Amino acid sequence: MTFSGALVGFLRSAILCGGLLLLPFGSGCATTQVYHLNLDATTAQSTFTALAATAEGMGYQVTRLATAVNIRYDADTWIYYGQRDYDYNMAIVVGSDLDSDQVSTRMAQAKVKGEEIWSRALSTRQHSPIPATQPPAQVQGPAPHS
Repeated sequence: MTFSGALVGFLRSAILCGGLLLLPFGSGCATTQVYHLNLDATTAQSTFTALAATAEGMGYQVTRLATAVNIRYDADTWIYYGQRDYDYNMAIVVGSDLDSDQVSTRMAQAKVKGEEIWSRALSTRQHSPIPATQPPAQVQGPAPHS
């Protein structure tokens, strides 16, 4: 790997981590759980596009970044999907304004919803219509008379 490639990887990782770490500051301290997602890294852009469209279609507020999609689950909870090099993660971030029982419940509910959004997005991405690869058929009529 070249120096510039290593630098780009480091900066991408720093931005991803920084973005994830800044989410809790919107509501004070927060509880965060991170889950690994298996997916081929070459599909990142189509996956992020599908995640954003799916969540917006479900009525959620969505923030789209170059290597992440942030979804506001409710006033105290975010579902964060991000890519770091060849690794996908889903993070659930719950604000500190809730007691520990509420945090646990909210974390579990948001995880289920995050998995549903992920599943729907992958399904729509994989089953999107295939564009026509053949030109339209041409109707041939009788040859013009001269």
